[in-house]
Amino acid sequence: MLTSGGLGTMGYGFPAALGAQMGNPDKRVFAICGDGGVQMNIQEFATAMHYRLPVTLIVLNNGFLGNVRQWQQLFYDKRYACTNLMMDESSVVTRDIIDNDEFEYVPDFVKLAEAYGAKAMRITKVEDIEKGFQLADTFKNGPTLLEFIIPTELNVLPMVPAGKSLSDMLLKDKKIGGAMEVHMKKRCISAYVENQIGVLAKISGLFAGKNYNLDTLTVGETEDPTMSRMTIDLTCDDLTYEQIIKQLNRSVEVIKVIDFTDMPIMKKELLFIKVNSCKEADKQEIFRIAQTFDLLVVDYNRKSVLVQCVKTVSKNNDMIALFKDMFVNRIEVVRGGSVAIEALSTPDK
Repeated sequence: MLTSGGLGTMGYGFPAALGAQMGNPDKRVFAICGDGGVQMNIQEFATAMHYRLPVTLIVLNNGFLGNVRQWQQLFYDKRYACTNLMMDESSVVTRDIIDNDEFEYVPDFVKLAEAYGAKAMRITKVEDIEKGFQLADTFKNGPTLLEFIIPTELNVLPMVPAGKSLSDMLLKDKKIGGAMEVHMKKRCISAYVENQIGVLAKISGLFAGKNYNLDTLTVGETEDPTMSRMTIDLTCDDLTYEQIIKQLNRSVEVIKVIDFTDMPIMKKELLFIKVNSCKEADKQEIFRIAQTFDLLVVDYNRKSVLVQCVKTVSKNNDMIALFKDMFVNRIEVVRGGSVAIEALSTPDK
């Protein structure tokens, strides 16, 4: 085995493997590289093809410069900087992105290897691994590149933190229930955007394929008819949220972004609850509930009653639970998403 000794020497693996293959023509030689390091000497494909060296080059592609990213994750609170190599710099590679074939990366290693005349294959599933090595076994006139797409936050351990001794070696990630510890938190963003055709679709597109849950997105014209205001509720970790804010600020259609997450705000959601198949006693009960909880009965007929509720999300959840319990399998719910503004003296949170 040839190694750079853990010094993080990017670009060492592929040329070293070519030398090992040259000196051991009857043995199988494998080079294991990251997606960043392999690009340091990617031109050595020409050397490998010229001398017909059947090295199997395994590229572990997590979309990042993995060594530096790991330090940023473990010791700098995931403040990733200058390590994301994907087309969408706000993304991290997750299992969902891999399974949905949404991984976008430059360069395309498969096409690059094939341009040199080598063989190559991208591997995203366990069942494809055997096919990849079979491809390498059958091609003897040059190298074979096998690109394994892996989640971003799979770390290489053990490692020694900066300034620590070997006795302080980090042997495993901090985990909860076998998964990486991620602090998910509800967030709220207010964004002023240009009130033009296509802007809403473009801004909404910034939220596609990310590793978080977009709870609600509400938009409406402001006092200035050339400008709209969006209220965005989502649940995500600190890193993802920081990347979302940066992505919004980079968009030319976005005029201003306000982080409402830890600010005192007034925030309300419009909720309609329709109760069907009502008898007279049901109607009387609905009117009592409306009076007690300050709801508004906005419409009714012989069989149904329509109630309007403008409250916080948590209180609207309570109202839905109450109506579900009182009128089992007889309600319809429509929610309009939250709108928020800075509070003056009595915030909702």
